Amino acid sequence: MAAKGSKYARKHFVEEEASADTLKPAPKIETDNSKIMKAIYDENTFLDIFDTMNLDEQIKTYRILRTLSADEEDASLCVMSQNKLEQIHHRIGLELKEGRRFALSPDEHHLIRMDCYGSIDKRRPHLLTAYYTRLKASRLKEAQPPEAYRFDDAPAWKLFRQFRSFRSIEKSLQLYMSRMKYRPEILTVMGVQDFSDLIFNAFKKNNTDKTVQFSPSGRATFVRDIAKLKGPEIRKILESRNVEKRYIDSLLNAMRLFGVTNKNRIIITETHFTKRVLRNLKRAGLPCEQYHEGGKIPQPLIDTLMFDGRGKLVEARDETGAPLNISQYPTLQLHHKVAVSEGGRFVQISKANYKDNYLLVPEDVHQVVLHGNDQLLTTNGKEAYVQRMEFTNPNLSFMYDLRPDSQIEFDWTKTKAYKELEAEDAQYAVNYDEVMLELADRRQEMDHKTKSIKDVDMLVNIIRQKSRLRKLR
Repeated sequence: MAAKGSKYARKHFVEEEASADTLKPAPKIETDNSKIMKAIYDENTFLDIFDTMNLDEQIKTYRILRTLSADEEDASLCVMSQNKLEQIHHRIGLELKEGRRFALSPDEHHLIRMDCYGSIDKRRPHLLTAYYTRLKASRLKEAQPPEAYRFDDAPAWKLFRQFRSFRSIEKSLQLYMSRMKYRPEILTVMGVQDFSDLIFNAFKKNNTDKTVQFSPSGRATFVRDIAKLKGPEIRKILESRNVEKRYIDSLLNAMRLFGVTNKNRIIITETHFTKRVLRNLKRAGLPCEQYHEGGKIPQPLIDTLMFDGRGKLVEARDETGAPLNISQYPTLQLHHKVAVSEGGRFVQISKANYKDNYLLVPEDVHQVVLHGNDQLLTTNGKEAYVQRMEFTNPNLSFMYDLRPDSQIEFDWTKTKAYKELEAEDAQYAVNYDEVMLELADRRQEMDHKTKSIKDVDMLVNIIRQKSRLRKLR
């Protein structure tokens, strides 16, 4: 059942299009601006007031303080706001780091992103090299055996091999190249985008695909694992923040089963049987004699319904009978504690996607707080941060709002799976610049060989012409 669930995860959690039965947007709840104003001006009890705020109010206060901290007209207000921001950052273990640091090439950045999500978008033609497009069009008359495609001979593939997800698909790519009758020598001159195109074409289901999945998502795996390991703690935090209990149950189910955290893709289910739920189950032909109104819906039943695409049978409804409005619930996003653009900090760039570098946070915290102070500098095509927020706690894995008691730690580095992956990846660590030099040499060899072939063809044609002329005489 688990394998089937992973295959249909997206399908089962996609919300249906709005219909007449869909709940109209709930009236907007006005933020308590008086509380925010008091927090802004109160020096002594600022954090006490801040801790009584919900997430939306905290984010709004944070935005105001950040704007005021750059106020050039009122120096006292600027300093006061800066001090309060520092208090917020300090208590949740955040520091604003400045100064040019670790740069990463666009190719490596691209690889980390692909590995994180286990997917790739369709490549645009202008990204592909002439070497690849020319040799791809010049197919062999007969198919070569898969083992004829030696990925050991491909300089650029060394960059891919740094990640287990790419190492695991080598045989699939060999079979695809054999079936397509590609020339084996194409591997020696292909670049990163060329290989990305190869992967896309090898794993696409049809010609309408814009994105293909080539490997299980590392992001989704992290979400599933943190839900299984720390589910009760996540539940406790969300309950203390007055999040709807039916949403908490549904969020944790979506996380644990499919690695889903986007509220727009989660079916909010009832926690207990209602007349409507029992009626829906009976109409669907499911045995429900053992269930009764008010009884807790067993988790195995919810899992089965979700895996079979029938989660809406137990979908939660409000007092009017309409599905619960999702607008008030949090969407959690994945944050790289060491930025993807700073993957150069690692000797093994695959570590950018190790679980100890992942953090699950609400969307507003992610965008406003963790990335709100980002400053990037691009030099010679490589991005590097000159300013970024970073955590002092390397084991932080979950964070709900801007209070210390909303954080959950886990040391992934002590797990057996982490140590095994680290040791395995260490065998494939390479230097990007050295790989690019090797690729340039192989392309130069190809250019020389191609020129020699053209020269030979030209001389052969001249000799043939002269021979025909002699015969005519």
